[in-house]
Amino acid sequence: MGIPVLGTSLVVSYDIACQWSTNLWSRMLRYDPRWNYDARTITFLIPKFHLPAHQDSCQTKYSFNYVKGVGRTDGEGVERGWAAVNGFSGSTKEMGPGSRRDVLDDAFGDYNWRKVTHLARTLLDRMKSAVIESAEQTVIFEELTAVTDRTRVTEWMQQVEAWEEGADFNPFVATRHPITLAAVRRELAEEESAGIANGTLIPLHEKVSPSALITAGLELEDHQ
Repeated sequence: MGIPVLGTSLVVSYDIACQWSTNLWSRMLRYDPRWNYDARTITFLIPKFHLPAHQDSCQTKYSFNYVKGVGRTDGEGVERGWAAVNGFSGSTKEMGPGSRRDVLDDAFGDYNWRKVTHLARTLLDRMKSAVIESAEQTVIFEELTAVTDRTRVTEWMQQVEAWEEGADFNPFVATRHPITLAAVRRELAEEESAGIANGTLIPLHEKVSPSALITAGLELEDHQ
């Protein structure tokens, strides 16, 4: 779990932040009644690699992509160290607990040391990529905005800014109207009825419509 500090704001990145943050304050007060969570802004997010495995509501509410002040953070930094020590699994599994911990401590210490000593080069490479990508995305955004209704653009910007300030309405939630099988059947039946009435549809069978025949075929396929 990572907790980047942004002034008086905290961003908590955790694989199951959606569950872990539930009733967190009541649990914290049991350990320390003096805990004052109103003194700071705390945002709970889910790392980008783990987020797609969550349900749709989590993918908008807990996404780094839609939160102000986190840049392009992916939240997976604390997970990457495991890849560096995978090679030690074979040589440490037969060790005693003390030796195993010492070896893994050395491995993680070496990983952290190399990460710190290469930090300047890493940040420089990422900055170069960010400058190029920012320019490209800015042009795309401006071109799309130019051909979009200005009233809608203004409305969307107001919704996003309000969401960034803590409003309940999330403009990034996709609005879907579920389609049921019964609704599809009804719509096809109405189209076929209209087609038969105006002579544009020739029935394949006097008792079986084309849509009913296709539906029966799909059901048979599912049973096989």
